[in-house]
Amino acid sequence: MNVIFDTMYKKSTAAVFWSVALEAALLIILACVDINIMSPVAWIEFIYTCFSIHLWIYFLPLAGITVAQGMMYSKKYLTAPGFCKTRFDLLKSFFSFHNMLMLIIFPAMSFTITWTFLSVVGRDYLKMTGSCRNSAQDCVTEGYVFLVLCGIWSGIHFFITNYVWDNNLLVFPVVHQLKYIEVKSELFSSLKLALYKAMWPTLYFLVFFYWKSEYIYDVFDLSVSKSELDILFILHAWLFTTIFIFTNLITRHLLQVYLTEHWEFPVISVLKESVTLHQAIAMKEQPVFQSLGCYDLMVLAGSDFCRRQELFSLSQPGGHPHNWNALIKEVLSLIDNFTSDLNAANLDGGVTLHANKPTPDNLISASPLNVKKLHLHSMRNLSMQRDPVQQDSQFGSAPVPLWDFFTYFVKKRVDQFKAGFSKKPPIRFFFGEIPDARLRYILSQSPQIIWAVQGISCLAATSLREDKYGVVIKDLPSVVLSLVNLKQTLEKIPKTGNYKRSQKNEQDETKIKIALKSAVKRGLYHICLTYGVSVMELELPRNVHSQLQLFLSFKEG
Repeated sequence: MNVIFDTMYKKSTAAVFWSVALEAALLIILACVDINIMSPVAWIEFIYTCFSIHLWIYFLPLAGITVAQGMMYSKKYLTAPGFCKTRFDLLKSFFSFHNMLMLIIFPAMSFTITWTFLSVVGRDYLKMTGSCRNSAQDCVTEGYVFLVLCGIWSGIHFFITNYVWDNNLLVFPVVHQLKYIEVKSELFSSLKLALYKAMWPTLYFLVFFYWKSEYIYDVFDLSVSKSELDILFILHAWLFTTIFIFTNLITRHLLQVYLTEHWEFPVISVLKESVTLHQAIAMKEQPVFQSLGCYDLMVLAGSDFCRRQELFSLSQPGGHPHNWNALIKEVLSLIDNFTSDLNAANLDGGVTLHANKPTPDNLISASPLNVKKLHLHSMRNLSMQRDPVQQDSQFGSAPVPLWDFFTYFVKKRVDQFKAGFSKKPPIRFFFGEIPDARLRYILSQSPQIIWAVQGISCLAATSLREDKYGVVIKDLPSVVLSLVNLKQTLEKIPKTGNYKRSQKNEQDETKIKIALKSAVKRGLYHICLTYGVSVMELELPRNVHSQLQLFLSFKEG
């Protein structure tokens, strides 16, 4: 476990370091905006400014807050997401200790960005103090107050609108590329998104400041040198908010690039501290490591011949397939647990997974033979029963104590009150279970199941050519049974939820279900096409054979 934490810590530290380097680059770029390119003296002054201690002293607070924010982001990514059953639990999660810290960090970071850039690259009209009209003392300029308070408001607005309502799940890339290429491809789109998102908090604060500026001065007891807020102040406020949002987006993207980097797990444990592939897949409390293990399983099954040979090999001495047994146990356990969780979530949501209607196979035919059997069974049971009068006379009937009767009466009344109170609309809204909440929570874990399904089905198909000892064929019925059970469970998930949701969430859930169904069908097709009609000779239930027949005849769409 120490290897896991050390590795994740190093990856998070590297991502935060590059985020701080990006902020330093932005500071230097804004510092040379007004530089005269044709003047050598201006270039000398610019180089002196970049390496001066004055600049980096102002930059240190911003770097410290960025490091704290990056570590909080990485902790959020590395922790398993919690399940909120009711709206009250959801509301309670908003006020968690982690969110309260982020509520302090976001405004502090936005304020520090504004203060740093104003201190380093501020122009004459962006100075903090100015001459007062009614006294000889210096007063705080109105433009400076506007920019600083707008920075604090931007941090609060971004926390409420983006961080709280975001699921904060790691998104693995479809195709892994070099980290430089992944970050470079995201820079321009993040900048456009930051420019758009920075418009709204700036406009909101502009309207509020126009109407309530006097109230702000009275609350903070400020002597302000009033001036007209021209378009330059509004553009600077938009610029600083854009830098804040852009930095946050890039920090999150850097963490995703580093934490989702492909990790090649060994099949056989060489060192005592190393984490093998089956151990990574079994780490349910570490969702990032479990996802990396499932993704590596898919890569191993598709393009890593050497590790597949280690997986199919036998132990020496002894000749036992320990590597394969350990892996197949964890993978099938992961898929079966996911299937059982889906079944339970569907049943909790009011969807019946197994048909309860009577069928001709389930009903007892009213033939004379069956009636005779029922009659004999009933007569046999009657011969074993005693007369209730004889039982009472033998054991006696003890009177019920008064205290037990009173306790039962009070408990019944309390239960009735709780049942009636919980049916009140406000109580039911906050403390009642959210429809489909557990189902959507389980479906959010679909990416690792997709990789596990693709990996194990590809290994089952590849073993026909590469498995010299036949270690996979003994577990082939279990693999097919798990995939068919998952396919049948997915087909019973309702297409629409029980309550209104946003169109984006509905589209995301539909995409997840379609991707998972496609992965399961693709895996079954891969196995059936590889083994052909021989797959029908496996010892499987009759309904599973009927499902496999559809894949063999290409009737399963």
